[in-house]
This record gives sequence, structure tokens and C-alpha cells, in this order.
Amino acid sequence: MSGEALVRVAGLTVTARGRRRGDDGATIVRDVELELDRGKTLGVVGESGSGKSTVALSILGLLGPGLHAEGSVAFDGRELLHRSEPELRPIRGAEIGAVFQNPFRSLNPSLRVGVQIRETVMLDGHERRAAEQTAIELLGQVGLPDPERAAASYPHTLSGGMQQRVAIALSIARDPRLLIADEPTTALDVRVQAQILELLARLVRERDMALILISHDLGVVASVADRIAVMYSGRVVESGPAADVFRSAAHPYSHALLESAPRLRGPHGLAASLRGSATPPSVPMDGCRFAPRCTFAVPRCSTNEPPLEVVDDRGHRAACWELPWTPTAHGDAAELRKSRS
Repeated sequence: MSGEALVRVAGLTVTARGRRRGDDGATIVRDVELELDRGKTLGVVGESGSGKSTVALSILGLLGPGLHAEGSVAFDGRELLHRSEPELRPIRGAEIGAVFQNPFRSLNPSLRVGVQIRETVMLDGHERRAAEQTAIELLGQVGLPDPERAAASYPHTLSGGMQQRVAIALSIARDPRLLIADEPTTALDVRVQAQILELLARLVRERDMALILISHDLGVVASVADRIAVMYSGRVVESGPAADVFRSAAHPYSHALLESAPRLRGPHGLAASLRGSATPPSVPMDGCRFAPRCTFAVPRCSTNEPPLEVVDDRGHRAACWELPWTPTAHGDAAELRKSRS
């Protein structure tokens, strides 16, 4: 990574405050480190409950009541943690945009699509007529075939894929430098998923913005991510260039995620799934939190938690006592890309 990273998260730890006096609360994200340059895409991957969305909300300054963040979240050299809502409001939306899993929740059901985008554009001082034209142009840029008709529509009259395109248009209306997309394709069919991912990749190229793409599926981010951070039970257990993670996963959990992704090869088209379920990050336990599900665990995995260590000189790191860990052959990013098409 460059020394001028647009986003730098260091030592991010999020705890849920205890309800009773003397209760220190539960840790739900632990010591997360992430970096991202402008014009690049970071894929943050993990099962439900791994802490991915909590990291995203920490960057956006949208953690709910009772959640407390420590560490550092720097955006363009400015520290965002512990800023007040009035301080964050000019940054959120204008410089950092967000797209979430359910697009309908991001849209006002009582306002026409064009009006919502127009009002957002006008926040930057644009005149009404110019903002209306910009709204139509944005709807065209996100691939809606009839942007004028879409602008005149209410959100509920559009399909899920069209709603997500509208939500993306709304998120980029103020030309942010960072876009956070949290599970933006989960509710969509495979064909529309591919279209939305292709759209996000194109916007990154054309607008030179950074993208944090959050997903539970490594296959989803295979075609668009430059770097990958794999989270498990509130912690990053592997990070590095996407090609390295896909080609030679250095953590057994990353390998298991790859093996759980839909494949073209194999008798049933689906590789072996992860066994069991993850221990919630709020539950204290000794050792590696993946050890109870890991086929390759050794005794000290259950007693001591491994640090995130360097795997190679390309910025690839993993937290496993068995490094260098050699998984069985599992294919590469090219195969995963094919399986999503």
C-alpha cells in the first residue's frame, strides 16, 4: 500500500456497553487494520456476524447507541472516530457514499426517484434545473435504460435491481471519493448481481474513487477487488492482494470460504461447506476462534490466539500458527469469476 492511503483503519475495536454497573460489555470487533488507496477496491469478506458491517458503520460514523469504538479511522489524513455528528455530516455523503443491502430502505417511498437525487445534488449549491438534469444523467450512468422514466417513478414501481441502481446513483450524486457497498447484491438474482458488480467496478475506474465492497461470499468480490480482508468472529484473519488470497489462501478459514463458493467443476457444482458455525465475537474464548471448526488445528490453536503475520513481501498477512500453511488445490480467482457469470 502507498504511504498516502485514502482510508487507513488501525486498531479498530468496537465494544457493546454493558447494561449493568461493572459490566465492561462485549467486544464485537477487535484490532481491525485496513488500508485502501483511491481508485482501488477492497473486498471485506466473512460470514454473517463476523463484524464486517460494524467496521463499515464505524467508518461512516453510524454506530448505534451502546456501541463504542476505539482505535483510528483516518480518511484522507483526517481522523473520523469520535467526531460529532455535525462534524461528520459534511463528510458523509459528500466525500463518503454508502450503498446497503436493501435499496428500498435507502429510498424515500413517497418521493419520485428524480426528486430524491435532485435534492441531493442541490446540497452542493446547484440550481434546481441543472440538478434535475444531473439526476437524469446519473440514472443513465448507472445503467437504467430509460432514465427520464425512472426519474418520474416512485421506488416501489421499480424492480429490486433497478432500485439498487437508483441507490447507487444517489450515493454517487455528490461525487464521493469513497463508496462503501455493504452486501449490495445479496437480494438480487445471479444475473443482476453480476450487472451491479460490473457497474461498481466501472464507477471506480471512471470516477477514480475507492470502493469498500462487503460480502459474505468470496466469489462475489473475485472479479472486482484489488485487495481482500477476510474477517472471522470480529477479527481480520487474512488480508492481502486479491490474486494472492484467491490463488494461495494462507488461512484455513479463507480456504474454507473458497471451497464453499459455487464451482463449475465437481459432481454437484458445490465444494465442501464449512462445518458448524462461528462463535460470536462477543463470547470470550481462548486461542484461535476458528480452531473449533478447523480440520488442521493443533493443540496450541486452542490456547493461544495467533497474531496477524506477514506471509510474503507483497503485503499478504494471515493469523495462523501453522504458517506457512499449504491448503489442498482449490482453484483461483479466474474460476470464481466464471462461476458468477
